[in-house]
Amino acid sequence: MTANLTIPITSAGLSTLRISKSFQENESPVTSIDFDDYGEFCITAAADESLHLYDCRQGKSLQTLYSKKYGVHLARFTHNSNTVVYASTKEDDTLRFLSLHDNKYIRYFRGHKKKVYSLDMSPADEFFLSGSIDGSVRLWDSRSPNCQGLIHTMGRPSVSFDPQGAIFAIASEGSVRLYDIKSFDKGPFSTFPVYQQIQEKFPEYVGTCTSVKFNNDTNTILITNSVNGHFVLNAHTGEIQHCLTGTNPLQVESSGEETTFTPDGKYVYAGSKDGSVRVWNLENSDLLLEPSQIIPTHPAPITAIGFNPRYMMMVSASEGNDVGLWEPETRGHILDE
Repeated sequence: MTANLTIPITSAGLSTLRISKSFQENESPVTSIDFDDYGEFCITAAADESLHLYDCRQGKSLQTLYSKKYGVHLARFTHNSNTVVYASTKEDDTLRFLSLHDNKYIRYFRGHKKKVYSLDMSPADEFFLSGSIDGSVRLWDSRSPNCQGLIHTMGRPSVSFDPQGAIFAIASEGSVRLYDIKSFDKGPFSTFPVYQQIQEKFPEYVGTCTSVKFNNDTNTILITNSVNGHFVLNAHTGEIQHCLTGTNPLQVESSGEETTFTPDGKYVYAGSKDGSVRVWNLENSDLLLEPSQIIPTHPAPITAIGFNPRYMMMVSASEGNDVGLWEPETRGHILDE
């Protein structure tokens, strides 16, 4: 049976998304989820030093690899579905470029002195960004072991490329700063004082930014917050458009992997401590925006969630060490039975 891979994203379809297949392959919580460019494969990284590769079309587990010596976090596909870059969690803070085909390292990226909490691959080319609690953001080219750029920050920076790979954001020190990839060494071209806005408008929601993410329409930016509400910013002015309430978020140790935009940019999905997934409809104009859905999902706090970039499919994982593949409860499922 051939899977139907032409399912459009619709509000009706999203409203019926539920876990259709689940896996219990991890011994410790999954800490990150990523998809390849074509939406064919999903890779997870877990605290048990494992990488798990899944076939999104067949709904099958394909491969398990371990990095017991170095640990593994924030696994990201390059533009080749057979290779990933990931951060270490012990021994050193080197980033590693791994071939999934033969489980061999292609390259090492050395420079960070402390744990990397943020990692993002450019959608346009072979560059990627890393943010570490050593107070630095580094720009890399996966074809070279040498750091291509260094930006010093305070605290713990979160990083993200825009959908064209022309701009990147750094969230740190209570601000979001935007850089042009071609002239980042000249400093940010825009700085948004997000913390100041939160203090003035939503003082009960002051927390730590654990991730920053661009919407596919490039008009909004999602700030994942360690406490209470998450925030959606206007990507051009930096004004807070929505405070997403009722989040029941994870702790500050999270890398913000529990939130995601849908590919059409109209919704935010977020995992919660109570094991549910919260959904916000961004077409609602309310500044304080309550969830449009709360979906009971996992028996433990949700640690990571990701939406397939091509198809109506989502993946979630929890502290209960389980991974769930979601699809709509309608005809034309992505996954083969």
